[in-house]
Amino acid sequence: MKRLEEMITIFFREHNLEYVELNVISNNFIGKKSWNKLGYNTFREQMRKKL
Repeated sequence: MKRLEEMITIFFREHNLEYVELNVISNNFIGKKSWNKLGYNTFREQMRKKL
């Protein structure tokens, strides 16, 4: 995952993008922990209700 993230970051920088954004399910604790270790921070939260 770390190598893939490095490759994506290089690609985005080469295309003059300022941010990498990703989505992770709120109860995916392992995923959230992994992304946090790679330097990602939560900046938006979404909520929904099943109808």
